[in-house]
Amino acid sequence: MNISKKVILLLLITVVFAGCSAIRQKFAAYLGKPDTTLSIVSAGEGVSPEGKKELYKAVRKMIGPSSTVILYDASGSMIYDTQQNLRRYELAYKGLTQIAGLFGEDDKIWLLVFGSKVPFELTKDRRITQKNYEKAFKSHTDVISVYDGTSGYDHAAFMSAIRFLGSRNAYIGDTPIGYAVLKAGEILKSVSGGKIILITDGEETGPILADGISRNKAWEDELREKYPHYDEVTISAASALDRVTSGEIYFTPILCGLENAGGNRVTTDGEIEKIRLFYENLAQATGSIVLQVSSAEGLVSAFIDAELVSLGYEIYRGHEVLPEKKVGEGHIGVPVKLDAGKYRVVANTNPPTERDVVVKGGKSNIYVLIVDSDGLLQFIPY
Repeated sequence: MNISKKVILLLLITVVFAGCSAIRQKFAAYLGKPDTTLSIVSAGEGVSPEGKKELYKAVRKMIGPSSTVILYDASGSMIYDTQQNLRRYELAYKGLTQIAGLFGEDDKIWLLVFGSKVPFELTKDRRITQKNYEKAFKSHTDVISVYDGTSGYDHAAFMSAIRFLGSRNAYIGDTPIGYAVLKAGEILKSVSGGKIILITDGEETGPILADGISRNKAWEDELREKYPHYDEVTISAASALDRVTSGEIYFTPILCGLENAGGNRVTTDGEIEKIRLFYENLAQATGSIVLQVSSAEGLVSAFIDAELVSLGYEIYRGHEVLPEKKVGEGHIGVPVKLDAGKYRVVANTNPPTERDVVVKGGKSNIYVLIVDSDGLLQFIPY
């Protein structure tokens, strides 16, 4: 067999067996050693939606009430189709109605909705329609408080407040995520361990608006004079997060229904990857993760993961033969890079949850949260 035929055969074997973990591990030596990480996650495969909800409620009892601002995207793109024979807004709304059942009376939950009152003024290719700068600016001020849980959570009141989101007519606006983040940060400024959970399907439009307006200096000057909060309305999500997460606030985006079936629009793989990378960078800046869902049940599961990101744990090493030393910290669902070896992990629950873990080199070491028969939290190897 000549060299060229050998190369072709090797490529074919590589393609056929690319899904095999054993083969991937052998090729890893040539591609570069993978990171050694520890992850503690809320549930493994095979856990039912009800089982995950019960786990969440048990964990919540050990860490105290939630303080969460939900940012909900009601922009025009939410009317696009998904793979589930639902439009994105139908998927998101159905999930939100189930998320409503997770909270208890002591939880503090706020819901901010953007894009539901003022029609969008940016075209598909991100230009300002008919150069109507003031209308475009006003569409980005459309961030409203739909539910205020400052005094505690009322399930019936929450369900009543979100009913309008079940209608296609509510999804008409742009995507001022930065401005929405600023408003969420204002709510959480005096809250310890607060969370911002974003349910969205696309990229922000505030900076795009600012760029478009800046091309007409006269209009920009007029709008700045007329609207003192011009910079807040057009702020980027990254800049907004820099402002509001100086304390301990976790920002977790949940990307909803991006892998659509076609219908009235196709989101390409390239567009999905671009959107995911954008939100991944934002989430990592606050010590969190980005999640992606394609069903209402998946949205509920992802929301639980987003809620549990605030549960932290400390990592110690050397407790077997030497005075132990704290070597790191982590949060549920977020991978932590470590050297291979044995560690003691202590989760910040009441009472504290402890476990010795073994971290093997060159792989993702995953432990899963469970609640034992005594109602205590444990984490076991996955």
